[in-house]
Amino acid sequence: MSKYDIRFLESKGFFKEKYEIEEEYEVGKSVRYVFDPIKKIAYFDNFNKEDITNIVKGLKKRRNFDYYWFWEENRVCCFRTFGENKRFIFNLDHSLGHEWIKGKIKKLEDFSSSNPNVLFEVKEVIDYFYKRLWDLRIELASCIQDEINDNEKVMCAQRLIDRLIFTYFLAEKGIIYGIDNKGNKANIDARKLFEFLVNVSQDFYTTLNRIFFEYLSGIKKNDMPIEGTDGFSLYIPYLNGGLFREKKIKGKNGEIKESALTIEGFDWSKLIRELNNYNWIIEEYSTSEKEDAIGNLTPDVLGHIYEKFVISVSELKDVKIEQLKVTQKGELKKGNKKIGAFYTPEDVTSYICENTIFPYVKERLGLDSKNFEDFYATYKDDTKKLHEFENVLANIKIVDPSVGSGHFLMTAAELIADWRKKCGCKMSDYQLRKDIIINNLFGVDIMEGAVEICKLRLWLWLVAAQKPEKKPEPLPNIDFNIRVGNSLFGFAQDELYIKDQKLSFTENLKTDLQEYKELIEQYKREHKDADKQKEKINELHSRMQKRFNEWYNIYLNNNLNSKLYTEKVYSTEEIITILEQCKNTLNFINLKLSFTNTISDDLKYKLRQLGYTVYNRSANIKLETSIYKYKKSIINQILVPCKEADEIVIERYFIPADLKHIKVFHWILEFPAAYMNQEKKGFDVVIGNPPYGTDVLSSKEKFLLSFRESDGCQDICGYFLDREIELTKCEGYVGNVIAGSLVVNDSMSNVRDIMTKRGKFKLAFFGIRPAKIFDSVDERVCIVLGKVDNKGGPIYTARNIRFTKEMRETLFENIKYASTEGLLLGSGIGIRQNNEGYRLPKIGDEQAREILLKLKSISMTSNVIANLEKKRGSSYLEIRTSARYWINALKEFPYKNTKIKKLRFENDLIRNFVLLVLNSSLFYFYWSVYGNNRDVFMDLVKAFPLPKESIFQNKEQEIAQLSDKINNCLLDSFCPEKGTNGEFNTGQCKSIILEIDDFICKLYGLSEEQTTFIKMYDDHLRRGAGQTDGDED
Repeated sequence: MSKYDIRFLESKGFFKEKYEIEEEYEVGKSVRYVFDPIKKIAYFDNFNKEDITNIVKGLKKRRNFDYYWFWEENRVCCFRTFGENKRFIFNLDHSLGHEWIKGKIKKLEDFSSSNPNVLFEVKEVIDYFYKRLWDLRIELASCIQDEINDNEKVMCAQRLIDRLIFTYFLAEKGIIYGIDNKGNKANIDARKLFEFLVNVSQDFYTTLNRIFFEYLSGIKKNDMPIEGTDGFSLYIPYLNGGLFREKKIKGKNGEIKESALTIEGFDWSKLIRELNNYNWIIEEYSTSEKEDAIGNLTPDVLGHIYEKFVISVSELKDVKIEQLKVTQKGELKKGNKKIGAFYTPEDVTSYICENTIFPYVKERLGLDSKNFEDFYATYKDDTKKLHEFENVLANIKIVDPSVGSGHFLMTAAELIADWRKKCGCKMSDYQLRKDIIINNLFGVDIMEGAVEICKLRLWLWLVAAQKPEKKPEPLPNIDFNIRVGNSLFGFAQDELYIKDQKLSFTENLKTDLQEYKELIEQYKREHKDADKQKEKINELHSRMQKRFNEWYNIYLNNNLNSKLYTEKVYSTEEIITILEQCKNTLNFINLKLSFTNTISDDLKYKLRQLGYTVYNRSANIKLETSIYKYKKSIINQILVPCKEADEIVIERYFIPADLKHIKVFHWILEFPAAYMNQEKKGFDVVIGNPPYGTDVLSSKEKFLLSFRESDGCQDICGYFLDREIELTKCEGYVGNVIAGSLVVNDSMSNVRDIMTKRGKFKLAFFGIRPAKIFDSVDERVCIVLGKVDNKGGPIYTARNIRFTKEMRETLFENIKYASTEGLLLGSGIGIRQNNEGYRLPKIGDEQAREILLKLKSISMTSNVIANLEKKRGSSYLEIRTSARYWINALKEFPYKNTKIKKLRFENDLIRNFVLLVLNSSLFYFYWSVYGNNRDVFMDLVKAFPLPKESIFQNKEQEIAQLSDKINNCLLDSFCPEKGTNGEFNTGQCKSIILEIDDFICKLYGLSEEQTTFIKMYDDHLRRGAGQTDGDED
């Protein structure tokens, strides 16, 4: 025994309780191991190295272990049964000076029973390979000589590298392999195979195109001869006609096929050397390890890299390749602008998937289990109940409306596969994964590149389960599972009312939709004549989509209450194009001309002669679209003055042609499996990470959304959540990680109102200090979990979750939620007038809720700060309107700043009492519950309740002494040399703040237990002396 045996694990906090077990893992084979029932880790030190994978797979079917630790002399293999990266291998015989090996040693040092997943952290390799891929993309894109725009060049480079990576995995798996001149399988791995190909190929790009388009997508070919060799060839099985569908790119001189692109000066051997730097692992529980590798590349690691790429590309507009560069830190920059990129952490996707999929199944079966682990422990010997659970999972429909690279779908897929296996599913791993991909998973994204990446990721997951000894099956056609489109626009219900007239789409197009559904089901599974099948499906789709667009146009204009869409145009040609599009659909358009200077009398006369209504600096005309149809010459005369106008605006109704520009997506058409012949229409579970931002939507999109209940939410994520609720069938579940603005911005009030009307939702808000959910981006986020039942109910919220890096490992284990009913903050706690915007409290437990209810009762029966404020009062205090861990209020600040605001009162007593309140832990608690962790909004300050004056009037001397005490302490703690204006070391005054808390909480009627709760609130952040706040964010 040696360094990393069971004694090492015991020193790390494992095996405080243990059992020795001998168990059969496959027929005729058993293994002895030691098991820790608390930490759920199994330890092995007597096994055949070749059996490790089978031991894990065999025991995993019947045991709910989290970790498997295999120790043999000088080598440790640790596997986990959840998450994305599932393996950690360390060989003491490898060179300990290698940087990657040093990283592994550091992970083993940090590893403990409270931090076991540090072994599986892959951030370093993700960040490094992401950087290197961008370097290579930029180099490759700059070598494309054809006259296509730079955006297309970057996307062409990306697709080519994606395809090569997928092919590399196939070679690593042994699905693609070399054949020597004697017809025997060549004994070379993927590394050597691609080194050989790049060296012998006269044109490696041509070789790749043949692999991609002729062989992997060609049903009749398998053996591909390699030119320049003595009879060497590649065995390449047909996998899918749509796997690498060749694209045509728009160029200045017409369309160009991808295979016809001219690439000059690119070093292909450099690209292959980069790929050869890594361990390529497609088997989840593989034990292979190359000493000289700088990291492991798995489908999941690549998925994170792709997710970062999709996000970065979505931020790139009007790309100029020479402006793109990658910093040493791996950040992509366009000129001087940093292009943000991040990936969703696995604990977030797991938490959301587990807390939507399990509750859905649980309710179908009437279970009272807390989670799957609890269910399995209770029913593991109940074959009938396990079968029922598995049957619900087999038929579940899950969609991600902003699918990106497919991260959420992959997490859901892994979860379903694991649970179905544990419930006794008899399918092979390959058939089970195929069944899940075809029947359970759906996704939409507006970016075509994201959709292609998502499909590749799902296919990789399936290929990973292919047994090497079996001939590879063709991959399923999933073009109609993962779709390109704009999730926000299009019909998501099969019945709607237009001017009180019921419109039932599934009835009006019942025959066509049924045929369409059946053709898609056939297409998913069959590969013979797949292109012809798809052509037939697309023809039927186009015919129905035209009808849907016509109905949708009527629906939009009706719901917009005849509002006219306003758009700027910049030439008479644009106006003529709009008239051409409108001639058969609209009666008129309004043309408005604006002039910087007063219109001359001569021009006024001409305008009036042409029919314009003329003002000093503007002129308007209503154009009947029928004029264009019959008298184009008249239109040309009317448009002549446009050339003199400084601004041209058109007002008009929406027309079907507009829908093409926004990629309208009719859900009931695109996913008939979720709508046709279903008692409840829609999806069982809707999950994802929708886009965030206030500038994402175009003016046309904003106009089209203006009739929805979520209108005015500003951030696009609000519209997405509205849509997701609409997509979810009654009794289905929604799970999202979304911008924190959903919780803290009153502009999101309408979206929250939708949630309270349509279902029962829980929200957990996460800050960004000291640690954050997304490592590489300062984004306050919120996790949304909810059941859509069309009955509604109050939103439940977790406390304001502000955590340290040390807390990250267990962050999602015990999140508690409490009802916000009666505690929304308008002009006061629980006071909301005329549907005004409001602040949602972040509560978390009943203790916090009871305290807020006490504050509410005071605001209802007494005063709030706003009521006692006097604009001309002689006594004043100052408060800083930015904060982090402490709120600072003083009689006067030692510096001037726009973030410092004054509050004036009638006398010193009220001023001093309010000063105590604002510096207290009670006010910090209130701010944390209703605020955004950054701004101390004055409306929030003024809504804080104050007890009746009579309660504190007889304590004037004590109040004055305490206010002087905290004021002087804060001034003494001030460090003028720190920050822009200086910083307060507020922690130095903590003992005084606790003294204030004892005094204040009694006046507010809080119990001793509640006072202790307030004093300890966020105690891990509000430390004592030595802590400077650094509040000037």
